[in-house]
Formats: sequence, C-alpha cells, structure tokens
Amino acid sequence: KNSATEEDATSVAPRSNSSRLIPTSEHSLEEELQDWLRFWMVRGAVEGLKCLLSWVTPSWCTPALLQLELLFYLWIYGLPLIQPQAIAGQELPEGRPLRVLCKWLRPQAKRTMEAVSGAIPLDFWQDRIVGYTKTILAGLVLVRALKQPTSDWLVHLLEEGRPLVIPALTLLMPGVLTGYGIVYVQYFLSIAKTSTQKKSLRLWLRYWVLNALIDATLQHFSSLLWWIPFSNHAIFVLYCYLSLPKTVDHWYTAMETEMKKFGLLIYHDNTGDELSSMEDSHTARFLAWVWG
Repeated sequence: KNSATEEDATSVAPRSNSSRLIPTSEHSLEEELQDWLRFWMVRGAVEGLKCLLSWVTPSWCTPALLQLELLFYLWIYGLPLIQPQAIAGQELPEGRPLRVLCKWLRPQAKRTMEAVSGAIPLDFWQDRIVGYTKTILAGLVLVRALKQPTSDWLVHLLEEGRPLVIPALTLLMPGVLTGYGIVYVQYFLSIAKTSTQKKSLRLWLRYWVLNALIDATLQHFSSLLWWIPFSNHAIFVLYCYLSLPKTVDHWYTAMETEMKKFGLLIYHDNTGDELSSMEDSHTARFLAWVWG
C-alpha cells in the first residue's frame, strides 16, 4: 500500500527544473505557459521602450543600455531560483519578478488601449460598421459576387480592427511618425490584447514568437529598408495583419511545418502520414528560385 502511495505521489509530482531548458518555479505545464506569456509581455514592454528611447538618446548610451537590459533579464530568471517561497511553513507574498511586473503592466496596457481604441465606441463599431458590412457581404455571397471564405475573412478583419483604426491614421503622416504607430501596434496593443484575452493562451504565445521572428528579420535588413520609400508604412501594415488571430494561426502553422521539414522540430503524427522532405519545403523552393 505504501509503495502504491509513493507511485501515485511520484506521478503527480511537478517536473523537476533539471528536465527543463530554462529552470522555472512553476509546477504545471499551464502555469509554465502562463509564465512564458508573462515573459513575452515584459519583453514587449522593454522592446517598446527601447524603440521610443532610441529616438531621443545619443548613440554612445547604447552599450550601457544593453548592459542594463542584460542585468534586467538575469534578475528576472535568477531571483526565483534563490528566493524562498515559504519560511517556517508560511507562504511569502508573491515576489517573482515576472508576476510582479505583469501586475503593474497589465492595467497600464489596458488603459492605453482603452484611451486609443475608446475613441470609437464598441457598440457603434459592432452595430454600424460590422453589422452593416455583414449584411452587404451576405448579399454579395448570395449573388455569388464574393466567396464565403473571403467574406468570413473580411468580417474577421473588421471585428478585430477597431483598435487599429486610430493608429492607422499615422499612415497619412511621414514615416518618422508612422514609427510611433508601429511601436504601439507591435508592442503596447499586443500586450493589452494578451492581458484581456486570457483564454487564448497558446494563440498569443504563437503571436509573440512570430513577432520576435519578424522583428529580428526587419532589424537585420534595417539598413536596406532605410532606403526604401514608405517602408515604415509597409511595416505598420504588416504588424496590423499579424495582430489578427487567423493570421497568427495560419503563419505559425506554416512556420512549424517548415521547421519540421528541416528537422528543427520533432514530427509527431498518429495518422501514419510521412512528412515531405526538406527539398519540398517552401523555403527550399524560394531559395532555389532566388539562386536560379
């Protein structure tokens, strides 16, 4: 009986930190995903502030700011490993950096989104804009002037587009001012939506992965983009497009499939179907087309 009890206790015990890529004090997969989501929110706030400060701080301050950023991330992940969660059987107040920071960050992001998006009342947007558009699209589908998937995508665009209307006004301005719209949509609006839509945990984790991938790519080609007219306007449209949930699901699935074809991710399939080779991937085809 004692051995059975020990086996049950072992089966429900939390995963040890040694089995994880990055040690964490969370006890379940759901809590660990929540912890990663907090990290991405804090990282988004840091990156957004870096973009805003880069326009007003001299270049000689950059190395010092990078050192401070490194210490900040070491503090986030180092403190939970050395901080006790209980003393003499009494639980201590929540002191893990990510949780404490997110308790302050979430309401601030919500207020910012409400201040910007609140310029257009939600009832007006849903009843007048979305409602009337649905009626028109339904008529176009009925007369076969429009396909149903296209109609569904346009409705989805409108339902998710209210927070983007006011920032989109920066498209009518010079590229320097459009940069403020990019920072708002890419970071601060995304943090607010991540905070308010807690049920879509995996969706927003996927979003932040795509966000970081696109951000790294754009930074790599920033010197080239500087010479392209209206590049800031195109980047703003790109991040608006990325903020749509259907876009996130589509492109994350495509990226995941590509990585599996290249052997960067483990492929699990219970249907018995084999994954196509690396040569059949979209990336390989694109590179073959470029190199001709």
